[in-house]
Amino acid sequence: DSRASLGTGTMTDAAFSEKFGVHKKRVKHPNYPECETDLWWIVKYTSEWDQEKAEELMNGGEDEGVMAPYVRVWDLRKPGVNSGALSIDHTWTPVNLRGMGLGEEVVRAVETFAKLHVRGDFHVEATCSYAQKVLSKVAK
Repeated sequence: DSRASLGTGTMTDAAFSEKFGVHKKRVKHPNYPECETDLWWIVKYTSEWDQEKAEELMNGGEDEGVMAPYVRVWDLRKPGVNSGALSIDHTWTPVNLRGMGLGEEVVRAVETFAKLHVRGDFHVEATCSYAQKVLSKVAK
């Protein structure tokens, strides 16, 4: 049963996929340069979202013009160990969607995504200050 807890509720993979898009790229591991790891972009779907922009972002494009809230998440676990951090290093919410809780929702979605799709042990952390604030709120 692929369910993940998000606060008090549970979310199935299908329910998650209706709300969020996940784009993955294999990249050089920042702490173990001889290895590769996963870098994910988890996006809150909006009517403005398009696949083209996702491709652009994943290839180093700018946030401006991205019309959906998203987070970028690194799998920082030591290769072969399968335990450690999934780290949010960047968040973005377009100006016209700020103040509606969407950025917070997409930060919270990282743990749900991980419970559904990431094997092994992990904890979600953040180096970006916005995501740190959201995660510390969730922890209380």
